[in-house]
Amino acid sequence: MPIVLKPGGTFLPRKYSPTYEQVTIGGTDITADIIGQVTYSRPTIRGGIGTASLILSNADRKYLTSFSEGDELKIYWDYTDGTTQKWEGEINVPRVGNQEGKWVIVISAKATPLLVDKKISASGADESAYDAIKNIIDNYFSGTFTYTNMSASMTALVTYQHQEALVRTVIADILQQAGYDGYIDFDNDINTFVDTGVENKTEVITCPGNYRGMTPYGRDSNKEKNRVKVKCAIVEEQQIIGFDEDTTIQGTSHIKDEILTRNDITTLAAAQAYATSKLNELKETDPETSVTSWGLDNLNPGDKIPIRIPDAGMNDFFYIKKFAVKLSPIEGISTTVDVANIVPNEYTETLEIKKKVEASVTIDNSNDMDKTLILETFDNQDNILSLSDSKLEEGDLILSSGVSEGTMISNSFDNGYAITSFEIRAFTNEDCGACEYYASNDEGVTWVQVGALSTLTTISGSGSRIALKVIIKASTGHTNPRIHSISLMVKR
Repeated sequence: MPIVLKPGGTFLPRKYSPTYEQVTIGGTDITADIIGQVTYSRPTIRGGIGTASLILSNADRKYLTSFSEGDELKIYWDYTDGTTQKWEGEINVPRVGNQEGKWVIVISAKATPLLVDKKISASGADESAYDAIKNIIDNYFSGTFTYTNMSASMTALVTYQHQEALVRTVIADILQQAGYDGYIDFDNDINTFVDTGVENKTEVITCPGNYRGMTPYGRDSNKEKNRVKVKCAIVEEQQIIGFDEDTTIQGTSHIKDEILTRNDITTLAAAQAYATSKLNELKETDPETSVTSWGLDNLNPGDKIPIRIPDAGMNDFFYIKKFAVKLSPIEGISTTVDVANIVPNEYTETLEIKKKVEASVTIDNSNDMDKTLILETFDNQDNILSLSDSKLEEGDLILSSGVSEGTMISNSFDNGYAITSFEIRAFTNEDCGACEYYASNDEGVTWVQVGALSTLTTISGSGSRIALKVIIKASTGHTNPRIHSISLMVKR
């Protein structure tokens, strides 16, 4: 809602009620039959999915069979002629109700339902965020969604992996890794922007002025986490775990863990990228609140508007992740904006995924390891430093011809911090009883042998460059050792 700044600095709302309002379903104008208020919401892609609701008079069964799931709902209102579109979506199955003895039709709807109804499988490694989303649109939604207003500056490289996941969840993951957010406009075009918001100088919320109320303002430390572990799939008998933490924040408070499950992630890179993305989302939230105001007729999701409520210490531009509008014949227009870092629905979806899959996926982490740092499936030599009297064959590590002992040494990987212990797991055939397994935290200068596979082994020193060594051995009666896969997990 435009605000007029008078000499002396007093902000005056223009109007509380629209001069014109129109609501249509499937092109049919239903405005005259609406009972009570119309509500709708518009979040960013990372903030959730927009919804709308209203109640229609069904006197004389006027609308009993008029509408079906998928019919298009459009809401218009403004201060001039009622032609400014404010919301668009598809209705769910209409329901019949009785309100104070009168028969009514209850309508609910959601915006861009394909983003929450359709599930896709998509993955990428070191791919620009722009190309990642463009490829999803081209592969799954060509002719439905476009990306004309998607920022070409989204060049940050992202790594992601999703199996049968909600479209919005996949795109939100990519946007978050890139530091962007966005929304779908009424032409089904994706608009993206840096996730600090797009400055909107047309609208403002002031107290006194158009301010109506607010929820408590400030950081919600209960939502904050500074250590994230993501338990992922088991690949060739090896458990994949992603991990990230912020030790600086831990030092000023204490460790706050978030344990997530993503059994659709099957690579170390994707596991680590997801852990880092969730840590960045959760580690330190900005002050947050929901503020309700009269009016506000010129908003888009992701706008950044000035909010001036001196008694709450608010006098700045605030990023709007979601706003909800109520059009009431009694109270006029009121708009509630969720500002700052309100935890988005993708976080809730992640928790729901966690609840659903933890009962069905086998997670083997009895030693409570932080993460899987090295995984060798022997499909190629990408992470192998050297092979001596050994070779790769059909996805296995085996001995070279004519020898009874060989060695494989992996590349070293910077863990980012010193470790106190490690665990090595190997998936082998029955001829590997004499094989030996080692880890190093100083790039292979010194090696520590494990006493047994899948057990916790301590390691001294402060090195963080971790490597893995295998001595593959034949023995009497066991002349054909084959290692199908091997992993090294670490712990601080």
